[in-house]
Amino acid sequence: VTTLSAVRTYTADNTWSKPANLIYIEVELWGGGGGGAGAPGWGTGGAGGTASSTVFAGFATSTGGNGASNSAVGTGGTCTGGDIGITGGSGSAVSGVFGGYGGESPQGGASLSRGFPGAGGNGGPGVGATENAGRGGGSGGYCKVKISAASLGSSVSVTVGKGGGGGGGGATSATGGAGATTGGGGGASPSTDMNGGAGVANAAGG
Repeated sequence: VTTLSAVRTYTADNTWSKPANLIYIEVELWGGGGGGAGAPGWGTGGAGGTASSTVFAGFATSTGGNGASNSAVGTGGTCTGGDIGITGGSGSAVSGVFGGYGGESPQGGASLSRGFPGAGGNGGPGVGATENAGRGGGSGGYCKVKISAASLGSSVSVTVGKGGGGGGGGATSATGGAGATTGGGGGASPSTDMNGGAGVANAAGG
């Protein structure tokens, strides 16, 4: 049985530094979860944002899950460079009132539970039994790689993937704004039929 002497967890971009007397490291990466599509609201819900990738520079990448639209679920991210790679789960499409579930994390965590990171976002609910709800976003891919100390430099850049923002809700004949990794899409305005804004740091409604 091998016991790791230390575990480092990164939830934001950082730099890994090589400690003295290192023999090897094991790296696990999860890409961000894709955003769910907004509820149509008799209009068109905005598409969920595609998540960004998690990268251990020069060695492995877990890509983010794809955002969903009102007509297609988000598909899962993938792994490149890993000894073990698992494609993220796709979101689901649920007709009627309930929004589609986000794709399940490769390690078992769904978007509506406290599971592993990288689960996709749920879609927005429909407004009636005949209205299709928003689809769920895809979960991020998973990578695991073992790297010998001899293969490593003094430091490695670590990029942590960001989840895709949810799409904004539609209204009447207007369209909700698309989500992005910087924020969710703005909701459409029902009174003026104005489309919602795209996802930015603080997306405003139309």
